[in-house]
Parts: sequence; C-alpha cells; structure tokens
Amino acid sequence: VAFLGYSLRPRQYFTDEPLYAEGDREHIITDVRHARDRHDAVVVSLHWGDEFVDTPSPEEVSLAHAVMDAGAVLIVGHHPHVLRGVERYGRGFIVYSLGNFVCDMTWDERMRESAVLRCTLTPDGVSDLELVPVRINGDCRPEPLAGDRRAALDRRIAALSDQFLNPTPAAPSDGACDYERVAGQALRDERRRAHRHFLQNLHRYPKGIVLQQLRTFVRN
Repeated sequence: VAFLGYSLRPRQYFTDEPLYAEGDREHIITDVRHARDRHDAVVVSLHWGDEFVDTPSPEEVSLAHAVMDAGAVLIVGHHPHVLRGVERYGRGFIVYSLGNFVCDMTWDERMRESAVLRCTLTPDGVSDLELVPVRINGDCRPEPLAGDRRAALDRRIAALSDQFLNPTPAAPSDGACDYERVAGQALRDERRRAHRHFLQNLHRYPKGIVLQQLRTFVRN
C-alpha cells in the first residue's frame, strides 16, 4: 500500500519551507501514477477545502476524479472542520471530509459531528467502506455514537453523499462564483460564533492563550 499525503491549503505559521508536503494537481497525479506502478493500492490524504462548508467545490471534485483516474483507490479528505459526503468512484471511494476529531471547536454542533473511516483494501479496490459516527465531547475527545443519535448522523452522511448520485448541472463560472459566496459567508458566520464562544469562556484559558488570541484578532 502506498500512502501519499498533501496539503492544498495556503501556508500558515511557516516563514520557511513547511514541514509537510505541499501539492498541486500536476505533481499529485504524477506521484499517484508512479506509486500505482509499484504498489497494489494507492491511498491519498488531502488537506483541502473551504472551512465550514459541507459540500466540495467543483474544482475539488474535478481534482478528486483526476487523482482516482490516475490510480488511487481511496481519497481521505480533511480541513473543512465539518463532515462532507462520500462518493463511489471507479474502484474506490472519495471521502471529501471527515470533519474534526480531537478538537476544541465545540461552539457549533456541526463541528462536533465526526466519523471514523473503516474500509477494506482488496486487489480489486476498496470494499466495505463505513463511516462510524462519533461526537466530540466537552473534553474535546471523540466518542462513538449509538442508538438514535448514531442513526441521525448516519442519515446526515447519507444525505451529503446523495448529491454525488444526482449532481446538479451548472455553468462552471456561475458555479464557482456561487460557491465562493457561500464559502465566504460560512467563514464570516463561524468567526462570529468563535469570537462569542471565546469571550464567554475567557476564564477557562491560560493567560498566554488569551494574549495570543487577542493579538491575532487585532492583527486580522
């Protein structure tokens, strides 16, 4: 099994070369083709996507399909902080976002909903793929769900995945502009919620963290 990982997000916190692999479409596809010639299965981990939006952009869907066509059998996505759907494609699956996992972003219920990916790699691709629903508790740790709560999150994951079965056609330029507007509004909404949560919980944070957050807020 070849496991390749890339960040497609703008650099943060690094003034020099970052300590992770930065990817672009051409290099990722080249790497996947190279790995496919030498391994039985290629899994690609992508740090990508706009935050707080539960559907991938048209560009991300296009890239995911190209990576799978190049020989990957599974794409595992992360960064948006919310769950996204799963698409069956070719011999495998595209998991667009698993949401958060160990995380203190507890001010929005969507960011507390997550999942553990479980699947089987076979000579023919991927089988028995399952997202095991979890919820991040007050201690910032994921806990498996059961009963009605698990069923509810299962239904949400299924609804997010159904869009890939019946995609809505749209003009590429219009779709991209609409998506940018939705992503921008989602970011502004969550920043307001985050600031309110931070102010309401000042007493819980060490002094150094409070000063760091205030400096970042002023700078932004």
